[in-house]
Amino acid sequence: EAEEDKMHRLADRVAKSEQRLDKVSDSQTCLLSESSELVKEVRLINVQSENRATMLSLKLDEINGKFDDPLEIESSQIIKEVRDVQQVVNGDCNVIVSEIGKIQKALHLDFVQMLSTRGGGSSSYDGAP
Repeated sequence: EAEEDKMHRLADRVAKSEQRLDKVSDSQTCLLSESSELVKEVRLINVQSENRATMLSLKLDEINGKFDDPLEIESSQIIKEVRDVQQVVNGDCNVIVSEIGKIQKALHLDFVQMLSTRGGGSSSYDGAP
């Protein structure tokens, strides 16, 4: 009977071991399937990456080509135009300063009189033009 009991326990252990081996086998099959899918995705990403790298390389070559043939700019023409603009601006400033001077001259009496009446300071101006 002890011998039969040992055989029964051994049979139970064998059955449990078989169940565990089946679970491990199923897990390995599932992992193999998932790893195959991951390999496909990695390959796809690698191909896309290579395509993007190729496109980037072409774009960089195109940009680099633009620097190989720089624009030729006639600097004397630019300098002449800058000087012309400078002369116009100087002339405009002279006109503005002249006009401000005329306005100040015309309003000078009123401005000095306003300072005197407000107590903004003593003035020795007698009001005569």
